[in-house]
Amino acid sequence: MIATEALSQLNIPTRTIPYNNQDIQVRALCLDDITALMRTHSLDLNRLVDQYTQGNDATEHKDPSKILSSTITKLPSLTASVIAISTDSPNHAHVASKLPLPIQLELLLAVYALTVEEAGGIKKFVESLLQMTQNLNLSLNHLVTPNGSIN
Repeated sequence: MIATEALSQLNIPTRTIPYNNQDIQVRALCLDDITALMRTHSLDLNRLVDQYTQGNDATEHKDPSKILSSTITKLPSLTASVIAISTDSPNHAHVASKLPLPIQLELLLAVYALTVEEAGGIKKFVESLLQMTQNLNLSLNHLVTPNGSIN
């Protein structure tokens, strides 16, 4: 068990991407980040998970750089939000959206490595996401009566 003191000294891993004589530092997405993204980009996240699980387009071989390149071009708003959140600047997605495409890809690859690879791989990550969304749907279904009103 981790003691409270240990958490206060915990060093959250980050990656730094140089851009325009500055450094952009990203960290892994945590549960709070993912739930915030689910609230604001649920349709985009569903499309991304569907794309991964069905193995179409660039995800056929589950290559992260191809998946993320596809994400940038097909889901630019989600991309900008992920970058903003992972830099601890969630209100600056509009700035992240203006970064050059290669920098956005580098940032996403860094976030992917920190979030997915260090957590056991894409399969485990997607399974966790699916379980989380299913649990959320079950919880919400219990709140709504058959006639559509809220309990």
